[in-house]
Amino acid sequence: MKRKWVVLSIVAVLVTAFLFLPPAFAGNQTTSSSTGTNIITKARYYLNESTASFWSDAELLAWLNDGVLDIVARTHCLDGNETETITTGTTEYAISSAYLTVKGVVYNGVQSLRKGSIEHMGDTTDVGEPAYYFIWDNDLVIYPTPDSGVSGYSLVTYFVERPTAIVVGGAVAVPAQFDRALVLYIVAQALFKDEKFAKAGRFMAEYLAELDRFRLDFSTQLPYTEIK
Repeated sequence: MKRKWVVLSIVAVLVTAFLFLPPAFAGNQTTSSSTGTNIITKARYYLNESTASFWSDAELLAWLNDGVLDIVARTHCLDGNETETITTGTTEYAISSAYLTVKGVVYNGVQSLRKGSIEHMGDTTDVGEPAYYFIWDNDLVIYPTPDSGVSGYSLVTYFVERPTAIVVGGAVAVPAQFDRALVLYIVAQALFKDEKFAKAGRFMAEYLAELDRFRLDFSTQLPYTEIK
């Protein structure tokens, strides 16, 4: 009996240690070398339909693009940035890149602007060095209004890129580690169409689990530590 409790105690310690290990998933933003055709072919393996019949290639391609968008939105795995030059008296700067969400704005290469709101404009010093930003109709809005002392300084907007649509033979827009997740997403949607809801739900659950293996690298923020 004593030996049994010793074994159980060791198992408990190992499980606890495993659960509290720091995240060790490697994230890489290099896009996959797979094509839309490769992913659709793999999805058809699961569906036992090597040649289009009940599910057309056009349907599977549409779900492929839905899956890419969903992965980018959930994991933030495609990052981009855009630089503008501050002009005296100008508070609005157009963001020309296609993006899903803005993650932050850095002023003059060293200072991160705080996220504000249109309701807050005028609550701080009207003119001077910018300290806040918000997004309005694809424009980056900063305040206080820049004066001549900061004209020519840079504003770098960091955002999650919006992926371009994939054609059948085109390259997959997300990193290679999400290839399998894309296959699972397509299969889940195909089974939903076939009204096989239980099987579809299982594939969708596996898809979400696949994303969780990597998403911490892209979307979990570390606690803020002030530099002394």
